[in-house]
Order: sequence, then structure tokens, then C-alpha cells
Amino acid sequence: MTSTTCSKCGAPGTGNFCQECGAALKPGFCTKCGAAMGSDTAFCPSCGVARGGAPPTAGSPQSNWAIPAGMLVIAVAISLVFLVRINNGGSTVGLPPQGLTTSAGAGTPPDLSQMTPRERFDRLYNRVMRATEQGDAATMQQFAPMAIAAYDMLEEVDADARYHAALLKLHGGDMPGSAALADSILAETPNHLFGFIIQGTLAKWQNDPAALARVQRDFLAAYDEEITAGRPEYDHHRPSIEGFLTEAQTGAGPGVAGSGG
Repeated sequence: MTSTTCSKCGAPGTGNFCQECGAALKPGFCTKCGAAMGSDTAFCPSCGVARGGAPPTAGSPQSNWAIPAGMLVIAVAISLVFLVRINNGGSTVGLPPQGLTTSAGAGTPPDLSQMTPRERFDRLYNRVMRATEQGDAATMQQFAPMAIAAYDMLEEVDADARYHAALLKLHGGDMPGSAALADSILAETPNHLFGFIIQGTLAKWQNDPAALARVQRDFLAAYDEEITAGRPEYDHHRPSIEGFLTEAQTGAGPGVAGSGG
């Protein structure tokens, strides 16, 4: 395979993406308007469409993340307060299984060129969430738009992918986009716990105790049946589920459903 020098960071690389910074290595043309796109351009400079994707819409990565650096820092700080830690011994909200972490440590960028679209999305999601946990705003700013773009390029999405994308949008301050994903989870699988967790987190962000109480009641009513449904995504995110369960039981008061059995 021919080696190419990344025009963004100068590192040598092969495949479609730079292993150091994640930029595309091959130039091309916009699939919508035909304008030329450089190898380090994620979105068409003419019409704004993502490389190889569809035109941007409300809640797309280029609109979600086109915010001043100061606002990003504020968003990260809020995320660290409300999302990164939950009251179950300090577990991280929404982190995927440990098998998705980079083997060479947090400072080694993931090799995107040899991954399937879903592997690419999961790896980028994992990198953003680790950066958020560590308070690394620069890494979060760099990789979050890439993770959202990777999600938009998935041909098929399940509840687990929607949950990951909803968390990414929450961390980016796109609450309507996150709410829409929560609704889509519940529309496809009524009473899916992920939908309630996202809705509850949104209610906390928006300081809406009435909405939070309603979501907690729905979560508790669905918990026992859902947790025994054998959904693999529940095993992957058990700390987050159990943390939300504890908060819901505390908030709902005595005599609630959802014993955790």
C-alpha cells in the first residue's frame, strides 16, 4: 500500500485516514455539488456536505460544533459536572466495554483506516468519552465531530449506537439532537432503558424536576422486565443503568417499582 504524507499534521500514513490526527489522506470531490475537497477537509467548502455523506441538517456535526472555543470549554465543564460521573462509585457514564479502548494508551490515536464503519464509530466515541472523563477539552473538540460524522455514515444503527450518539450530542450541547435520539430508541423499542436514561439526563440539564420525576417513574416501571430481556447493550452499560436506577429509587421515594432483581 502506497504511503501518503498527511497534509494536516505531516505524518506518513496509508489507507484513507491519518493514524495520527484522523484526517482523510485521499483528496476527492463532493458527492453533492462536485466541488473539489482537499485530503484534510471533512466538509465541502462549497455546500457544507460531509465527506461522502448527506447535506448538513439541524443537529449535524458541523452545526453542532461550530461554536467558539470559550463556549466549548463551558460545555465541557457542564458535561463533567452532570454527565461524566454518576453516583455509583464514580463510574463513567456511557463508556463502552474496555475491549474498545486503545491498546497503546490514551495518547495513541486510533487507526481508523482498517476498521469497519461501526468499529470506527465505537472507537471514536470511546476516545471522546475518555477525553471528557479526563477533562481533555482539546481532544474532545478534535474527535467529537469525527465521532458524530462516523455515526451519520452508519448504514444500520441499533439502540446501542443511538445511545452513544445521544451522549456525544449531550456533551456537545446539542440537547434537541440528543432528545430526538432518545425518542427514536423508545419508538423502536418501547421502555428501552437507554431512552429513559437520556431523557432523565436531559431533564437534569434543563433543571426540570417534573420531567425528571416522570422519566424516573417510567424507568422504574420498565426496569424489572427490561433488565431480564437479555439485551447485550445492557451488559455493556450496566454501571450507567444501575447508577440511574439508584438515583431513580432515591428520587421516587419509598414503594417504587424496579427493585433491581
